[in-house]
Amino acid sequence: MQADKIVRCHFAIRMLCHAIFIALMAAPSVAQADAGLPSLDQIDGHRATFAIGYDDIPKHTIDAFVAAEDQDYWKRKPNPFGDLIVTQTAQILLSELDDRQIRRSHLQRLAFTGRLWVNYSREQILEIMLNRVYLGRSAFGLEDAAQVYFAKSASELDLAESAQLAALMRAPSRFSDSAHAEQWKARRDYVLGRMERMGWITEAEHDDAVARPLQN
Repeated sequence: MQADKIVRCHFAIRMLCHAIFIALMAAPSVAQADAGLPSLDQIDGHRATFAIGYDDIPKHTIDAFVAAEDQDYWKRKPNPFGDLIVTQTAQILLSELDDRQIRRSHLQRLAFTGRLWVNYSREQILEIMLNRVYLGRSAFGLEDAAQVYFAKSASELDLAESAQLAALMRAPSRFSDSAHAEQWKARRDYVLGRMERMGWITEAEHDDAVARPLQN
């Protein structure tokens, strides 16, 4: 009985958060901020230039990046405020689609994050991030990084390679420096550990990938 009450309370809180978010996004101040932001057509035009589509990215690669950034990503949140991957994706898009002289306010960044969260699926948001995120050594996006680090397409990445690239999300410039290879490997192994705990890979797959030396 107590467990049922907790579940109902948690659901009510989620619905309240969602209602607050919808009301906030409809507020005149946010609507005004939203008016000057890149449009959905601009975003879709940008997506058309991507090097690799979501369906061409190996599942273990997607799982590695989700494990590295937000293991609860697939649990739809009531609003984007605590959604790290959506927030990161919004920042990436704004930096690429905006005139470099524009300085966005916090309210505008919030409005743009909400626009992504409302109009794009979880898969589409991940596709945007994985195609444009900086992964060190002048590599922007997963396909570019796969070529730079492993001389192969992102569609060919194995588990250990995927976790190695996902580990760069925390500090791409620092970890990709050969002087910090131990920290990079530790982060890679942490990502692999998360994947195992989530049930996304088996213990044998985890152990095999961890035993692999870092490709640096």
